[in-house]
Amino acid sequence: MGEAKRIFSKKMCILIGIAVVVNLGLFLYGELGGRSISDMMFAKKQYQELVERYQGMEADKAAEQVGTEFSAVRRYAKLLTAKETKEQENLSSMPGGSSQTQISAEELMEQSDEATREMIKYHQSLTEEQQVQLELQMKELRSKLTYLAGYKKSVDNVFTNAENMKKFSIFSKKDSYSYSNIIRTAKDFERVRDVEVTLDNDKAADAFVHYNLMYYIAAGLMVVIIYGLFDERENGMWQIVHNTPKGRTELAVKRLLLLVCGSFAILLLLYASTFLMSLGLYGGFSDLANPVQTLQDYGKFTYALSKGGYILRLFFLSWFVLCGLSVILWALFVVFRNRNHTLICTAVFVGIEILVYQKIEIQSIYNAFHYINVVSFLRISDLYSIYMNWGFGTYVFSVMSVVVFSLGMVSVLAAVIATVRYAGMRPETRVTWLARAFAVVHKQYQKLFAKYPVVLKEVHKLIITGKGLWAVVCVLIIAVYFSTSGQMTFTDAQKERDKMYLEHGGEDYSYIVDYVEEQKENYRKAVENMEAAAEKYERGEIDLSEYSSVVSSVYYQRAALSMIQEYQEKISYAERIKEEYGVDIWLVSDRGYEEIFGQYSSQRELILLIALVTVVMLIISECIAMEYRTGMNMIVHSAGRGRGFFMCQKIIACVLVTIGLTVAVYGIDYWNLYKIYGMPYLSAPAVSLTFLEGTSMKLVLNTTIGGWIAICFAARAAVALVTMAAAVFVSKIIGKKGNRSIMPIVLVGLIAAVCILHKVTAVI
Repeated sequence: MGEAKRIFSKKMCILIGIAVVVNLGLFLYGELGGRSISDMMFAKKQYQELVERYQGMEADKAAEQVGTEFSAVRRYAKLLTAKETKEQENLSSMPGGSSQTQISAEELMEQSDEATREMIKYHQSLTEEQQVQLELQMKELRSKLTYLAGYKKSVDNVFTNAENMKKFSIFSKKDSYSYSNIIRTAKDFERVRDVEVTLDNDKAADAFVHYNLMYYIAAGLMVVIIYGLFDERENGMWQIVHNTPKGRTELAVKRLLLLVCGSFAILLLLYASTFLMSLGLYGGFSDLANPVQTLQDYGKFTYALSKGGYILRLFFLSWFVLCGLSVILWALFVVFRNRNHTLICTAVFVGIEILVYQKIEIQSIYNAFHYINVVSFLRISDLYSIYMNWGFGTYVFSVMSVVVFSLGMVSVLAAVIATVRYAGMRPETRVTWLARAFAVVHKQYQKLFAKYPVVLKEVHKLIITGKGLWAVVCVLIIAVYFSTSGQMTFTDAQKERDKMYLEHGGEDYSYIVDYVEEQKENYRKAVENMEAAAEKYERGEIDLSEYSSVVSSVYYQRAALSMIQEYQEKISYAERIKEEYGVDIWLVSDRGYEEIFGQYSSQRELILLIALVTVVMLIISECIAMEYRTGMNMIVHSAGRGRGFFMCQKIIACVLVTIGLTVAVYGIDYWNLYKIYGMPYLSAPAVSLTFLEGTSMKLVLNTTIGGWIAICFAARAAVALVTMAAAVFVSKIIGKKGNRSIMPIVLVGLIAAVCILHKVTAVI
């Protein structure tokens, strides 16, 4: 109990709580995909209504109906605007106008039925963003229904193929692996032969089983716990601990049990909270009793489990993996006495494992290294859902069973070795070859380090001695993750408009102006022709088919006019800015920049800024406190060059670290966004982007888009420097008073201030 209280101290419990909150934030951010909570709730309701719409139909007929309706709403959206124009009213008032409108709609929708008409009306009642969301959900639903319709046939095909393959001589030898694999596959799929899959709301279960970050977070927490188990290695207490009556074998067993129970508790917190949030976001609790095979990626899963049962089994399987990896790492810490060296070597090994996992293809003859891999272990849901067998001779094993057996054997062996090592550990001076190698490297580094200027030594103290390197790694990982996730999907029409901007927009956009005027003139002429044709039709000079042809041309021109509506709004905006401010803007697309620093970037920008502020506070708050804690402050203060000189060097080092972190975080952010969305026309006036109108207009009118990005970066750097100044002040108080509680209080205040500033200004 004493060991558990030492490891799961108040600080560790706070860290676990923060990890749970961060995990939920990451899950929510990934599911939002750049949307607001209200948009996501609307999408949830929309998807549930779609499921209820097609739930009573057979899967193949439902898939066909979704495909028909999807094609209809897409075609209709291209030809008609959501808002009726004055010309449309005039058209309806023409002789035969109403009937011709009805005929044209029927032709356009390919003689659509009533259900399709309802879907078109619903689609037209939505905003453009909601229309895109509906189209994506209909595509997803059609794909799922196609899968559900073919599931039974795909299972039956396994048995048919097994019978057919046994007829070929190459597979018919009963003492061969091929024959045994055929028999094993048929037996495995026999378990799910009678499984019935139907359409249901599986969004929550699907999102949860494909979310793997919580396993990485759980593994990270276990590393922290294992690192804390060996505090006595550095404070010199291990000789006393291991010479006590219960300081060897019994202590090893207790610590082993602590890892088992601790991994269970941590994973349970992360697992349960994430699952509950997934249900809260998507609903579908009642659908958890349906077979897990309703999930599209589980068509080859050969166990007859409900989604709820699968999720429960996945938890215990994940716990087994997390526990096994923790025991193996603990054994390494036991065998190699220097925990920092062990941690570095482990990090290098994991890096190699990541490369192996990414580079070795599943079809490779070396695919065993792809599956028996740390990354594969932590993506256990993906591994569990596939169907693949290995073996030799007449022995056939599933990949999952081989992986679980391998991990289980290695972890048991590691536990035994570590326990025996604990029992035989004695205070001695024998140094391992690894420790000697590190000692040689450290000695050479210290010779080089002695020649560093004071500023670099201060930087080293903050990053290396103060263990700020781990905080740096974390914030860089956050920058990479949030700048590459939640990518916005644009429609084909939006992509075509962006292509027009790139080819004919910019500073000289006369081509687009001429194009808009041409389309407007074509529409005007079409309406005039229709009016003339209406008069001729009334006089009997033309028949109904000729009149219908003229009316159809009006619809065509009106559709073309709706496609240039965005250009018209942009041109009108340019004329208004010229009139009000005397500035000539360029015609550029807002879309990519809205994701980079516009209305859709708010969540990403706030998260990165909070992460940067937190890391700056954690690192810089050690700049003075560390010297008081180690007693070095008296030596520093009595140095020949005085306190002022060293304080100046500290401030310079803190500024370098802060600016370096800011450049690294936002360099990663902007680089990834550039690769995803591009950044054309950086030299265009910033006011060319319509969403910047009304935002610090004095700045917007006098800078370019590239300059606005620089201003945003400078504002965030200023926030980071203010945080640095507060951290230096906090560090001095901590050093003198020894009260570390002031740091989280100040940090919370800074984060609150950042949130308020982010809400009231577009710069940060």
